[in-house]
Amino acid sequence: MRKDRLAVIVGTIKANPACWVQGAFHTSCGTAHCIAGHAQINAGLEQDSFTARRDAMVWLELNGKESNYLFYSGRTIADFERVLSEGFDIPETRL
Repeated sequence: MRKDRLAVIVGTIKANPACWVQGAFHTSCGTAHCIAGHAQINAGLEQDSFTARRDAMVWLELNGKESNYLFYSGRTIADFERVLSEGFDIPETRL
């Protein structure tokens, strides 16, 4: 996983919480995105909900288990910060 790239996304969200909606790759107005949507934009790609997950996995260099964790709609900023500090050494019960 590219922690440096995830850190950029988390920093963007913390600076402007209104740009984050974890339950949608991209909102209809195009101004709020989940982690995968933000990754797609940061990768320099067009907003596309059909390819956002795949594009984000490539740009963030995630495996399937990592992407399932990060892209789950119930994740919080604290969850992302925990991944940045601890990596994916997370007990199975929290995945």
